[in-house]
Amino acid sequence: MKLKNYVLLIPLLTAMSGCVKDRDVPVIPVESVMSGPLLIQTSSTTKMLLKPNDLVINEFLADQDKTLPNQLVDDDYGMVSDWVELFNSRSDSAIVLYAGYWFLTDNLDSLGGFKTPANCTITIPPRGHYIFFCDDSAVYKTALHTNFGLSKHGEAIGISYSTDGKKFTPVDSYTFPAQSKGVSTGRYPDGSNSWYQLINPTPREANVN
Repeated sequence: MKLKNYVLLIPLLTAMSGCVKDRDVPVIPVESVMSGPLLIQTSSTTKMLLKPNDLVINEFLADQDKTLPNQLVDDDYGMVSDWVELFNSRSDSAIVLYAGYWFLTDNLDSLGGFKTPANCTITIPPRGHYIFFCDDSAVYKTALHTNFGLSKHGEAIGISYSTDGKKFTPVDSYTFPAQSKGVSTGRYPDGSNSWYQLINPTPREANVN
């Protein structure tokens, strides 16, 4: 089974709307990188079956505006940073990202960009969200900070799974154009294949129209 994501070419923003989809320019369908179920490790002794679209990149912000009140401040440094939000689209079970087996990248030619630390297993509850701060610091305190930032001029984000750091299984990715300052880009509703620019970012919460 193949799913499709959609890349918006020319976002249209208005001051009266929370999220606006470009309806004048055709979208480009991009094949989902995950075409079938994936058996993932959830602990040293347990596994679970991950289906396409169970775990997705749901929202991100690549051009933060420190002057706006709705910008996310990171948990460790008290600063406004780029961020990426993952979403568990399952309604019946949590998704466990076992320590050291998951990778986030801003370069789809190098899927092993940022490896989740060996002491950090992430549990995302049903219909829940998880934030990675993309501030090029590569630390783990109360939150995860990647070893890269996001380009406001446009690039890609990808998440993949690997048990050995050599052979990677891509789980989800999204390629985006230049971003608007202080405006996030996300799926609406959460987990869907429709992407919007969100004038009111909603990190760790459901995306709203």
